[in-house]
Amino acid sequence: MKKRIVIADNSEEFCNRLVQSLKKHDMLEVVGIANDGEQAVRMIKQLKPDMLVLDLLLAKQDGLGVLKEIHGMENRPVVVATSRFITDYVASASANLGVRYLMLKPCDTDALAEIMEEYWCGNEPRKASQQTTVCKIETLTTDILRDISVPAHIKGYHYLREAIMIAVEDPDVINALTKVLYPQVARTFQTAPARVARAIQHAIEISWDRREQNGLVQFFGYTVNKREDKPSVAEFLAVIVDNIQRTMRTP
Repeated sequence: MKKRIVIADNSEEFCNRLVQSLKKHDMLEVVGIANDGEQAVRMIKQLKPDMLVLDLLLAKQDGLGVLKEIHGMENRPVVVATSRFITDYVASASANLGVRYLMLKPCDTDALAEIMEEYWCGNEPRKASQQTTVCKIETLTTDILRDISVPAHIKGYHYLREAIMIAVEDPDVINALTKVLYPQVARTFQTAPARVARAIQHAIEISWDRREQNGLVQFFGYTVNKREDKPSVAEFLAVIVDNIQRTMRTP
């Protein structure tokens, strides 16, 4: 069965390129294109698509407004959001409103189409309880990255966020960074594993250098200010993932 897609973007050029990219994938079908937020909401309610590609900088009603309107919908579409500007607030609000992927523009529409197909090939649509769990993980991850001062505009933020969410559901990947985790994150963002590794390390270094002002003490304990050496990526992930898992188990 084909997956029905609505594109909400005010750039005609981007829409045309994405439509052509999606035509290369038999299981994906564009059923509507909206050029502003109000039209997007009407189209989503009428067509009930499986997936929404949403530009956060829409006219009349912005992308976050659209997300708020459809957040309580039954069978809400999987959302891939795009934006030329991603701030801490936008990243956090998008995650809280259930955005599955947040991509910085300009982006390769062929890569975007492949990510969309991989989502459906590798994951059947989740039940409501599973969706709630995923949203909670996304929210906790975003909140932690904000608290520990990882800037949302750097690539390492997005790679680290994805890595943490993967590791929360499968902690074994922390012991297989090079062979499993980095390649998995790289496939999501259509980049090289080595670039993922460097960007994540850079993001951790920024957070560690700001440890006296941010919330790292909460995770690493009182010894955080006495350590001169930065934690390894595996150690950093293990501490953050353990915190999220314990929070998830708390009634």
